Amino acid sequence: MSDLPFLGNEINPPLHRDGFVKLNFKKSLAPVIKGKRLVFAENISALAIVEATLFCASDETISVERLVLSKDGQQFADHLSFDLRAFFPFGDESDAEVDLEGLAISGEYLWLVGSHSLKRDEPKSGSDVSKLVSKVSWDAKRSFLARIPLVEKGGGVFELKKKSGSRTAAWLAPGEGRDNGLRGLISQEGLLQPFMNIPSKENGFDIEGLAVSGERVLLGLRGPVIGSHALIVELRLEDGGDGKLAAQKIGERSYKLYAVNLGGLGIRDLTFDGDRLLVLSGTSQKTESIQRIFAIDLLPEAGGVLDKQEVELLLTLPICGWGDHAEGIAMLGDYQGSKQLLVAYDSPIDKRIDRNNDQLTADIFLLHRSTVEKVPAAKQVKKAK
Repeated sequence: MSDLPFLGNEINPPLHRDGFVKLNFKKSLAPVIKGKRLVFAENISALAIVEATLFCASDETISVERLVLSKDGQQFADHLSFDLRAFFPFGDESDAEVDLEGLAISGEYLWLVGSHSLKRDEPKSGSDVSKLVSKVSWDAKRSFLARIPLVEKGGGVFELKKKSGSRTAAWLAPGEGRDNGLRGLISQEGLLQPFMNIPSKENGFDIEGLAVSGERVLLGLRGPVIGSHALIVELRLEDGGDGKLAAQKIGERSYKLYAVNLGGLGIRDLTFDGDRLLVLSGTSQKTESIQRIFAIDLLPEAGGVLDKQEVELLLTLPICGWGDHAEGIAMLGDYQGSKQLLVAYDSPIDKRIDRNNDQLTADIFLLHRSTVEKVPAAKQVKKAK
């Protein structure tokens, strides 16, 4: 595969990918949606890695997917699919999507979050524009924030279990309606409240990133973007018993809010690199846009605003029109002293996807590129430590 087109900028030189790895899914595990079998590789919305195991989310399903790194380091395969209805008592037992947008691993758990967003149907040619106001809808399953115990099967391979010893699957109870659960808790914030009833991709409230460290849960918002600043919500969650998570008080509220200057971009994913927070950014709207990776060394203890000098631009991703929307990032093992970042794409371009075999090519970027020489792609993925 040839290098993909890219867009540069004067702040940080553009980078071609440094390597790639294949994500191989089993077509037989894909659900049938509206009479058509889903292609997992077309719909990746989040990633999380623990040792040799990669967890992937699709924003079109009610499951989370598990893949395992091959011994030659060239692909993730051995696909298992975990139906979330086996772990949590959804009131709606239909196949309606959870709209998973964030995955994270912390404390022997896989953490998961849905978008919590409203959605609006696309307008149809010739329809009455005034009727668009009635096209906004809410799916209760989108109000999903949970953790599931990880169980190692040997060799760095992990699976999910509803209960393992004293660890159990637990969620932040969604409540009865769209103004309950996490949405109800966050709508206390005067800044966010006006955006709670605006659909996603229209600068409405929309969670797309998740990073977790202990009881500290960070939610990255695709929208709203306030001026040039994207927003991060911090929760402190503890075990509330009976399969529930409980939000602790952080000062006067049950959450903390940060506004981060990303030059007008929203947050598409979050991940921790040690103590440093990496931020995948992109457009908050439904449009093609520059896509960048930023790093934040320290979030202020009291919350607040982080300006440009407090946010480091690491790289600008190669982009191309009408596809390759970067939605998931995760840290791989080191290579020759440099850290490897895995990036997966929703709406992949044709060169990146094999639909017949449900296979996606994900990119690898070296975060300290200047210290290494470029090497053949297949040698660049090493088992994560």
